[in-house]
Amino acid sequence: MTTDPISLDGMTPEGWIEYWKDRALKAEGKIEDLKDIGRAKARMTGELGFTEPEAHRSIQKTAMDTSRSMGAVAREILAAGTVPHGA
Repeated sequence: MTTDPISLDGMTPEGWIEYWKDRALKAEGKIEDLKDIGRAKARMTGELGFTEPEAHRSIQKTAMDTSRSMGAVAREILAAGTVPHGA
């Protein structure tokens, strides 16, 4: 039996490589978001007097209210040193 260069789902080996590269980049981005969220919560608990659950909920609510990701809100908190937009 010979092996066809077309693999499962009609993708070439190069196609699979691109697929997995994209997945890895997305995973790295999510890891960075989680790190930033943790740092923002630490700043909020240490400097602003929030409890950890309050800080998490504040970031979450602000993200929902402003149609942004929690990572984006966390980066804004880290950059500004304050909690943005009614959080």
